[in-house]
Amino acid sequence: MTVIACKDGVMAADTSVWHGEIWYPCKTKLRRLSDGSVAGCAGWKPVIDEWVKWYDSGAKPGDRPAAPKDNEDLNVLILRPDGSIWNMSFGEVWRNEGDIAVAGSHYEFLMGAMLSGRSAPDAVDLAIAHCSRARGPMTWMG
Repeated sequence: MTVIACKDGVMAADTSVWHGEIWYPCKTKLRRLSDGSVAGCAGWKPVIDEWVKWYDSGAKPGDRPAAPKDNEDLNVLILRPDGSIWNMSFGEVWRNEGDIAVAGSHYEFLMGAMLSGRSAPDAVDLAIAHCSRARGPMTWMG
């Protein structure tokens, strides 16, 4: 599972990958894209790599990767240099309506923390401390 939070031009994530009940460390959930955007990625890494590469190369509809055969999850938050937050899931890219966003697990926990005034890094730190599928350390980019 993954926890990613975005607020006030900062995106934060935990550093754990889960396979069933097994936890692995991961340092690549947040990626800097060629236009300066930050992509926060939740899902299966090979699928993430393919779709983020497609997005970073211009997201041309004709070049869209094939949807995976299985039901792998893909949820990517994109924090653009202008501060806008975008969502991507299997070729659909849309602008987030609000000024905060969450991807991955523990959605309600992270949203509640940020709506009560916490920053994105603080919300992820709280999730690491109190949620079952979040592990640290927390990383962030802005």
